[in-house]
Amino acid sequence: MRIACLDQSAEDRLALQKLLDDSFTNCRNAVGHLATCEVFPMSKEQALINSAPGVFVIGPQFGLEQSYRVCRELNAAYPGVPLILFVEAEHYSLRTLRRFESLTHDIFPSNEAAIRIVHTLSSIASAEENKTSGKLVVVKGVKGGVGTTSIVSGFAHAAEAIGKSLVVVDLSTDGVFSLYMGAQRWSSSDHAAVLIDRLIPDRLLVERCITTAPNGITVLVPPSGGTEVRELWLRDAQTFEISLGIIDYLAKMFDVVLVDLANAEGVYPYALRCRADARVLVTSNDPASVHLLANAIREETESPADGQVHVLINNLLERGLSQEDVLDFLYYQQSVDPTELPYESIAFDPRGRNWIGSGNSFYTESSRAVQKSLEEAFFGLFLSPEEILTRYRQKTSLLNRILPIRRVQKKQGKEVTATRKALPLLRSSETSQSAPDSEEILRPKTPIHANQMAQPAPSTEEPMYESPERQVNT
Repeated sequence: MRIACLDQSAEDRLALQKLLDDSFTNCRNAVGHLATCEVFPMSKEQALINSAPGVFVIGPQFGLEQSYRVCRELNAAYPGVPLILFVEAEHYSLRTLRRFESLTHDIFPSNEAAIRIVHTLSSIASAEENKTSGKLVVVKGVKGGVGTTSIVSGFAHAAEAIGKSLVVVDLSTDGVFSLYMGAQRWSSSDHAAVLIDRLIPDRLLVERCITTAPNGITVLVPPSGGTEVRELWLRDAQTFEISLGIIDYLAKMFDVVLVDLANAEGVYPYALRCRADARVLVTSNDPASVHLLANAIREETESPADGQVHVLINNLLERGLSQEDVLDFLYYQQSVDPTELPYESIAFDPRGRNWIGSGNSFYTESSRAVQKSLEEAFFGLFLSPEEILTRYRQKTSLLNRILPIRRVQKKQGKEVTATRKALPLLRSSETSQSAPDSEEILRPKTPIHANQMAQPAPSTEEPMYESPERQVNT
């Protein structure tokens, strides 16, 4: 958020700017992360001819009468921009509060504590962010090679199909996603300068850090500079708020901010997962990926995040595990309940594998069935919990029919485990008078003696060889 400081003279404006900067610094050291704010001085004449900031802060050196005129002029020019007024301590009274109540958002005495100042400005920033911000969606694969980048590229074009603007945040090493998209830049020197110089991001600076590929997909490319700058981007606590500030600006510019986590590690990827409105776990239909899916779901559900977890089964193998097999395996995991997770399945399409190098995306190179699956999966990310429950109710009932495995039922005060019948099935009571129970099936048959066989055969009562002890005894 941009905060403009207005006061009588240039010296007074700089003093007001220092007051706000010191207040944010002290509170940030006490509570940790706060909204990233850019505080700068501005005269009244400059305020009336330039673009509106996030909030106007009017200093105490104007005096009550001149402050009243300045507030009226700013309200007439920018009706929706909040005004914060500072007055001298001797003028801070109930009469002053009532006089400026209709013009200002809040009024502080010149000796006000930093806590209340920062709380008020942070509340304004949070309200503005919630009012205009888009959705943050992170996509993570259970391991490499499951098609996470393919799904991200498919979501990017699926967003256009349902009428939403989207930007992709590329966390892959060396800008692999940007390379696949055929973008002109695989890294950004402007992005690196923001991190190295610790610049406060604004809209113009963020626009220089993004690029649009020839296929129309917009990407926030990684910073240039090699491993050191990448570590500064993903792991450094000093640049953490700056990186989150860039995400906040992207959320104001686009309907959806889609993050390709690409197995990146650090405080920045972890914060994006915790802040995300939706978290997508991508798995392939091979046994190794499905085995890791249960652990990935458990990790996401135990993390301190509120975003809904979505499971996306990418059928890369034509003869791999079916959707029922994947859900069947998840049901075996006692800590994972697949009936509580929204899930989608992307059909197998050999043509979709050829999107890399074509300058296009997984969506455009696949069949209409795959495109429809991507659109439905992407649309499901924005449903409310009640709508998700209604949408997946039919799938949940189907899931209960195909997963009658180890369901514990209470019957006559005893726990009975109901399992599905083994194949081949035993004869029913209609064709046989009595069916053997499990003990009869497992009980060994009566040994057949040699005199009962047409040809001699060794008896099962005696061993095939004689032990040394028996030879000694005989």
